[in-house]
Amino acid sequence: MEFIQIEVREREERGTAAMNRIRRAGGVPAVLYGLQRRNLPLTIPTKELERFIHSGSHLVELKMGDETRDAILREVQQDPLTEEILHVDLVRVDKDRRLEDQVPIRYKGTPAGTREGGIFQALMDTLEVTARPRDLPEEIVLEVAELHVGDQIFVRDIELPERVECHVDADEIVAHVVALRGQDLPEDEVEGEEPAGEPEVIGKESEAETPTEG
Repeated sequence: MEFIQIEVREREERGTAAMNRIRRAGGVPAVLYGLQRRNLPLTIPTKELERFIHSGSHLVELKMGDETRDAILREVQQDPLTEEILHVDLVRVDKDRRLEDQVPIRYKGTPAGTREGGIFQALMDTLEVTARPRDLPEEIVLEVAELHVGDQIFVRDIELPERVECHVDADEIVAHVVALRGQDLPEDEVEGEEPAGEPEVIGKESEAETPTEG
């Protein structure tokens, strides 16, 4: 994942009225924190911020005059009705230090099981990984076209890029194709001796501004 450079300026304004003035003037209030340094209130031009967000990268190089600071986008607050960006939180990063981040998962293809009457369920839309900033993948692509009813993808099945680690339980299910409740099973799955006890129902549903720069 590459760092995207954007121009920012330190802000001195505080309070709701000041934040609204910044937004009307085409800016977005932000705060930069982390690495045990003081919080740094910022103003980011809305167009610059939108360009960064649409780039697909979470890594940003904040340019303030002759200085730059490396950060990762941690949170975006939006108006629920207009989707206007109201505020963003940025966390300082050290390019040589590993960090944890949530990487989006993209599922590619149409599972074969959906043509067999099954339902595809994606149980994870992100995966928590650890890596140095530039080694972070922008997304994890999982091919699901070969999934049939009853097939599952586990965390252990995901092939991560070099120097990227995942500490999520390897037996966690990422996605699967389940049969509809009461759906008839293929003949080859019902042949043979009936197991003792209550028969298993395939596809049965489980009950299932902050810290301190520079």
